[in-house]
Amino acid sequence: VHNIDLNSTTNVAQLFPERGRQIENKGFVQSGYFIFDFTLEEVQTLTVKQRLDGRSDSFDGLFSIPSLSDIVNLLYEWNTVIHQLQNSKRKPGIYVELKSPEIFLEQNISLVDTFVNEMIAHPHANDLFFNTKNETDYGCKKKHLYQVPPLVVQCFHSQTLKDVRRELGKRSMAMPPFVLLVDKNECQHENF
Repeated sequence: VHNIDLNSTTNVAQLFPERGRQIENKGFVQSGYFIFDFTLEEVQTLTVKQRLDGRSDSFDGLFSIPSLSDIVNLLYEWNTVIHQLQNSKRKPGIYVELKSPEIFLEQNISLVDTFVNEMIAHPHANDLFFNTKNETDYGCKKKHLYQVPPLVVQCFHSQTLKDVRRELGKRSMAMPPFVLLVDKNECQHENF
């Protein structure tokens, strides 16, 4: 899902009309159907829809929302079965964006703990993302050899990235690249 309000990208309002509510978000009142108010089982009953005007809505309602575990399973299957058939040197990976961690903390949910615990618990995560035998510079020293890392973690909140790094380090896991996202207004701030 693209953000914490499921209504912008799913059919949540049709399936759970009574579950909408308001929260305070960065000093503003926001109305929506917030992902932290739903169980994984409930979220997986939803289907996705296009959120942007001007883009095709042909696929609206056709796909459910996979869990992170489902995505890791798909990546593992692709890299161990399909990739072998393609005779390619580059393997796909995933970008994980930890969305609005400060709002989750207000709901007593730590995205850092949730993400790190999922990576520890998943049977294929170590082989895909943290196997230190597979450490590489991703071809950065030679442009024509560049590979996308198998896992990249991104967030608009710098402390969250530091916390993920710390928690992975406690477990002696290889570090994925971390990307601090910034919005246009932050880039123009004199302290940036």
